[in-house]
Amino acid sequence: MSAVWNMTIVQGDNYELRIRLRSSDGTYVDLSGATVHSQIRHRPNGVLMAEFTTVLMDQGTTDGLGCVSLQLTAEQTASLRSNGVYDVQISWPSGTIQTCLAGQMLTKQDVTRVGS
Repeated sequence: MSAVWNMTIVQGDNYELRIRLRSSDGTYVDLSGATVHSQIRHRPNGVLMAEFTTVLMDQGTTDGLGCVSLQLTAEQTASLRSNGVYDVQISWPSGTIQTCLAGQMLTKQDVTRVGS
């Protein structure tokens, strides 16, 4: 079962969500060799709104085990015009695919206009 986290993204801002994965015994997950993908869509089978850049943190150290950074640029968030849903999937070297996080994505309009 995946964890649920609802996120709020301000249009035009850079966005980063860092997650740290633990196994059922409480130890941090070694993501070495795995790939992580995450997308935002209007609804589960809907139009793709944005795709996160996913960065595995330093898996070679205890401090980095299980850490993933999900990132959107300011240009990507500026194009978000409505709320949506997202999930985070891990593809393991064995071929297993696991969804570890999912939720709603809420957008907020920015207020400040630099240069105007």
